[in-house]
Amino acid sequence: MSEFLINRLSVPQDHITTLLARSGDDKSASDYPTRHNILSNLWSLHQDERIQYGDTIIVFYAGYGARYRDGSGGILRHGVRVEESDLDWNSFYQRNRIKFEGLDDDSGRLFIDAIAPADRGYPDPDPNYLGRSVPDICDRELNTIFSITRQKKGSNIVFIADCGHFAIPTRATNCWDGTPWRNRSLMPLLGDSMQEMLLRAQWNIDTYIKVCIFTVVRYG
Repeated sequence: MSEFLINRLSVPQDHITTLLARSGDDKSASDYPTRHNILSNLWSLHQDERIQYGDTIIVFYAGYGARYRDGSGGILRHGVRVEESDLDWNSFYQRNRIKFEGLDDDSGRLFIDAIAPADRGYPDPDPNYLGRSVPDICDRELNTIFSITRQKKGSNIVFIADCGHFAIPTRATNCWDGTPWRNRSLMPLLGDSMQEMLLRAQWNIDTYIKVCIFTVVRYG
């Protein structure tokens, strides 16, 4: 993708950020596709001064996905409502607060899709999450990031997810011609990983809103 953008579309190389997992790479490096690095780069899009309003923004993810059962009726699939004219914390919280009641309800038939960072399931090095494992990145947080970026930079955003989500038990089947085929998806992490994933997404969203409110109060 990077070569295509540079060689065919003449995109300046310093306008492209690449996170790539290679064998032997330093997993603590800033260009390794950890959860922290992926989200840090995505959350910074709306603040990037190189991106002018209306510019094309391409986010290309090639890797694995996962799917979690959402027994809460699908309320977590969409991005939160962030309105520049309504930055009141209480009203935002009431509009968008996650409701965890019923997450384990088997009657729910909807799902939460997620992308799997390279460090999923490993102990989180962040001291704020000491003793916890790195969760996946849920579609709710991705949708929210793109909603905020759209408000700041315009709607010309392309997100390409080269991955699957539903992981069949064998992780492999055969195509019509008998050749092996893999759907590039993983089984969801076990335990309370879904709640951890959603709580961290909410924390990041809450942090963004608090920064917006502070900016309005401090400099408005």
